[in-house]
Amino acid sequence: MDLDEMICRSICTMDNIDSRKRMANSIILIGGGSKIKKLTDSLEEAVMDRFTSGFDKEVERVNVELYNVQQHQQFLQHQAILKSTGQ
Repeated sequence: MDLDEMICRSICTMDNIDSRKRMANSIILIGGGSKIKKLTDSLEEAVMDRFTSGFDKEVERVNVELYNVQQHQQFLQHQAILKSTGQ
């Protein structure tokens, strides 16, 4: 199974369409393999193609970002704060 298909299948397990849309707009790549030239753009295009070809046509936008380890740790800390405050 290709990475783009795994991402789409994972996102589509969510029942709520708004949650699926948020997840599709929040794909984060981390680690050495993610630094492959043009991987971010290629993956974004491939995931969007999968959604529009039948996985979930209600997903209108996909965003894939490359984070380094420090950025990822900051993201996780931010998420923990939001969760602890009930947001």
